[in-house]
Amino acid sequence: MKKIYKFEDKFIRFLLILIWFILISFGYISIIKPAWLINLSETGKSMEAQQSINKAYEALKNENYKMAVQSYKKALEIQPKMEGAQIGLGVTYSKIGVYNKAISIFKNLLKDKPKNPYAIYYNLAEIHEKTGKIEKAVKYYIKSAESAPSAFYPYGKIGQIYLNRKKWDDAIFYYKKAIENKLDIKTSYLSMLKSSLYEYSDPEIIEKLNEILACGFPPEFQERYYSERFQKVLSEDKNLANINNDIGFAYAMKGEMDIAIIYFRKSIKIWPESERAKQDLKTALEIQDENQIKVR
Repeated sequence: MKKIYKFEDKFIRFLLILIWFILISFGYISIIKPAWLINLSETGKSMEAQQSINKAYEALKNENYKMAVQSYKKALEIQPKMEGAQIGLGVTYSKIGVYNKAISIFKNLLKDKPKNPYAIYYNLAEIHEKTGKIEKAVKYYIKSAESAPSAFYPYGKIGQIYLNRKKWDDAIFYYKKAIENKLDIKTSYLSMLKSSLYEYSDPEIIEKLNEILACGFPPEFQERYYSERFQKVLSEDKNLANINNDIGFAYAMKGEMDIAIIYFRKSIKIWPESERAKQDLKTALEIQDENQIKVR
């Protein structure tokens, strides 16, 4: 058991850094400088390829899509199998609406055993959502959730899809799944370990990772890595507040006002400044009062 924990420790710092990165941006998968996209320390990457990736990232950040495409292509000329450059090129094509090329890149990547399948599935889901192919979008978001460091975001996207289409029960179901997978140190830690299975081909390392996953989340890790600041950021997550508010809205549209009010209040507790949640709660309380008067 000690050997497992010793091996496990090697992943903790990287895990916490990744969690902080995820918290910075809701669009963490399709926006463009995660560690897996610019892992330039890997043996065999030439300086020229490194410079091209950096140039592509800067161009994409500044919405210079033509330069981004050119730079990613240049990196791939040097190293045709570079996964990060392929994903970056696919993301760029998606942003400029060249969906057929983006889909082709992502599907070709899935033919191998990619290190980051959740990123590829997520981007495929976004493309199909944008082009109105909702069933395919949901399918890919679910695949992304199954391998992602945080399933919170893919499930949240499915909830939003069904909310927009007024499918209230489906929206509630997937939003609740998002909440079940909300970021905390336990779920983030276990999800990161699960995702790490895609990073290694060494059978011995994979076996160790599976042993760690089988052990669950050791209480001593909570004590060792728990941070009040970390927990404060998690508890103030506006995305979580919005999801609770959307669940409340879905219940309100179903006529279940008492439950809707519970979720509106949860949303306000997480994000007290949310004008939307405050207005929704006010409206729900007024409707509740009116209904009670009618009953009398």
